[in-house]
Formats: sequence, structure tokens, C-alpha cells
Amino acid sequence: MAPIGSLVILLLTAMQIAIFLRFIFTWIDPAGRTAIGGFLNGVTEPILGPIRRLMPSVGVIDISPMVAFIVIYILQTIFRRVWPS
Repeated sequence: MAPIGSLVILLLTAMQIAIFLRFIFTWIDPAGRTAIGGFLNGVTEPILGPIRRLMPSVGVIDISPMVAFIVIYILQTIFRRVWPS
């Protein structure tokens, strides 16, 4: 895989990890008032915010992280096919 493809896939994987950590961390600090919560909110909100605005409301359940995971997975698959190893 070309170095640029590896970098893009690494960044997408890091975003998946940040979204997962934010999902878990909302049980501990729902408002994101701690340093870790603020960091995770700052990193993931540019991705989750637009998805939340586009998705219809599903009551109190926020499915934007699941949609983001699917989109990131599709992007990773595309990049792996464009820049095979």
C-alpha cells in the first residue's frame, strides 16, 4: 500500500477509535466536562454533528456513531482497493 493510503487508513482507524471512546465515555461523563471528554467531543463532533443533522430523530437514541462507523468502514474499503498492498 502506498504511504498516503496507509496514512489515510490510519487516520480513519484513529477516528473510529475516538468515536468508540466517546461512546463509552458518555456513560462516565455525558456532558464532556473533563479534559478527556472535551478532547473526544472536539475530535469527533465534526464527523458526528453533520450526521446527526441529516439523520431523522430516533427518539433518545443517538445512532450517529453507528452511521459514522459504517461510513468510515466504507471509506477504508475504498482506500484499500485504490492502494492495495
